[in-house]
Amino acid sequence: MGTKRISFARIRIDKTQEDSFELIKKILDELKLQKWKEKTINEEKHFIFCRPKLGFISNKVVNNFYIMTKPEGNNSVIDIYYDLVLLGVQTKPVIDPVYNKLCGTLSEKLQIDLKIIESTTYEEIEESANESIRSDNSTQNVNSVADEIAKLVKLKESGALTDDEFTKMKNDLIEKM
Repeated sequence: MGTKRISFARIRIDKTQEDSFELIKKILDELKLQKWKEKTINEEKHFIFCRPKLGFISNKVVNNFYIMTKPEGNNSVIDIYYDLVLLGVQTKPVIDPVYNKLCGTLSEKLQIDLKIIESTTYEEIEESANESIRSDNSTQNVNSVADEIAKLVKLKESGALTDDEFTKMKNDLIEKM
């Protein structure tokens, strides 16, 4: 599959990765966002992939998304990758309902960071499953890596980088996260 622009949210939560994953599975079932053509739950890697069943007006969610939990010290983060970017981060179909339900369930307002990931593949998203997040500067690190990847995309599009150079440099940046 080709690279995509992805709406991304990272939600910090005071629960273990396993507890967060169980909570997110429950919330996703309660929300009933969609009838799924495909819904894959990977217990080992702590991610859920959803591909909507295409239809007409009845669809609420029209693009694929991943929700995964990752350890951050003694706590965890919930990362949501939503395959839709128009003029900015798209939160309404998936990110907002999940975030609001989480906050309501836990009776607290959770920290959330939103951004666009300029160039990634589903394979790269899955490869990031279970990666440990450093709590000291994790948001800055994610943003700076995303910014650097965006710069690489522009260099590749301008012809300054070959596909192989771009892929190597992008993978090097992702490994630093």
